[in-house]
Amino acid sequence: MKTGTASFSSKKYTGLIGFFLVISVVFNSFCAFAQITKAPSFVRPLPVPHRAVNDFAKFVNENEKALLEKELVAYHTRTGNAIVFISLDSLTDPATKKQYTIEEAARLYFNTWGIGDSIKNNGVLIMASKSPRRVRIEVGKGLEIILTNEFCQQIIDEKLVPNFKQGSFFAGIKEAVEAIVIKLDSTPGNKKGHL
Repeated sequence: MKTGTASFSSKKYTGLIGFFLVISVVFNSFCAFAQITKAPSFVRPLPVPHRAVNDFAKFVNENEKALLEKELVAYHTRTGNAIVFISLDSLTDPATKKQYTIEEAARLYFNTWGIGDSIKNNGVLIMASKSPRRVRIEVGKGLEIILTNEFCQQIIDEKLVPNFKQGSFFAGIKEAVEAIVIKLDSTPGNKKGHL
């Protein structure tokens, strides 16, 4: 029985290692870019200048819209957290006729528009649609510990839906925003947008 050691020449394998390194980099780059997808035609382009109140379905009048915008911008300036309102006429893509759920629509807008800080992920989206009548609160991961699914559902059930059923859209949105702001401000360390 022969025993021994095997050695390899660094010159012999340097080319092979370099080849696999190049292949690895190319493959990883391809995988990273494969996750980037174009937003469907359903998602409207981000308005320029950016606004906190994007009332495409005309839920509120111009005075109410201006008041909400002022309050949301002031809150963002004070804390760094972004609260955005978007209303849509429909959850159906007019170009493709694909129907989205309110959850899908909110997620698409939230991610496509980049609501909140990209590092802190501290955005909140209140979305409402006219047809079908649906509402959703989408929360960035940086605020999910504070604005839990249960808390957001409570805001929908107690603030948004009852007011919307009475046609008091402004009151519902304003009360929902106030409840979110109170909850975020009551959390230690979050008054300046830092968790």
